[in-house]
Amino acid sequence: MVKKIFAGTLAVVIIVSMLSLAVTAAPFKEIRIGEGETVIEAVWFDSGEENYESNGDGNTDIREDEFVATYDYTINGDYAGGRETDTPSCIGWIGAGDWVQYTVEVDVAGKYQVAVWLAVDGATGETAVSYNGTEIGSTLCDAIGWHDYVLYPIGTVDMVEGTGVIRVDFLDGVNIESLVVTLLEAVAPPVVEEPAAEVELVAAPVVEAAPVVAAPAPIAAPSTGFTSFAVIGIIGAAVAFGKVRSKK
Repeated sequence: MVKKIFAGTLAVVIIVSMLSLAVTAAPFKEIRIGEGETVIEAVWFDSGEENYESNGDGNTDIREDEFVATYDYTINGDYAGGRETDTPSCIGWIGAGDWVQYTVEVDVAGKYQVAVWLAVDGATGETAVSYNGTEIGSTLCDAIGWHDYVLYPIGTVDMVEGTGVIRVDFLDGVNIESLVVTLLEAVAPPVVEEPAAEVELVAAPVVEAAPVVAAPAPIAAPSTGFTSFAVIGIIGAAVAFGKVRSKK
């Protein structure tokens, strides 16, 4: 019984893990968006079942392991016109409801213009583009030919610095060669004011007063009258002493 419960639990875990892997998309190529113009080739879509195409009968010249049909004009030699590039390619055999996404790294936050190189023959192919879940805009194509591309403006969008996702939804059949993302105006980074430097207050040194030493009282010089009196007395005594000695 325990073995049956364990086996059943393990099967559920394996099924859940497989389902998780099935809906996981990973960037095929590092796409960095910043100054100037950034070209995102259509065949650089994220890997995995997150990208869906209803018609899997087309070529897979470039991404053989993906269900999305990719066409290499260098191999087939029938590129009629469009963006100037030495390696033209496209996603083709697109039907209504198909979509692809591109994980991008935005190096410069700001307002960007988004345009798409598209080709169609016969019916007009409506295509919509969104960024991080918000639609940028959509366009209808003029019927020129499946291999003759025209650059269609989609709209402008504010992109934030960091990782984002650009998604292309197809409402009709169309061929897509690339997306062009152009920086119109960069957003200035916020100015961070440095805190004012703290001024350390230094206490003034305490100066101790010098001790007051009392000056000695001045010794008064004897008066002139007293000095004369003393001299006379000494002379008188000497004279008297001499008289006494003479009597002897």
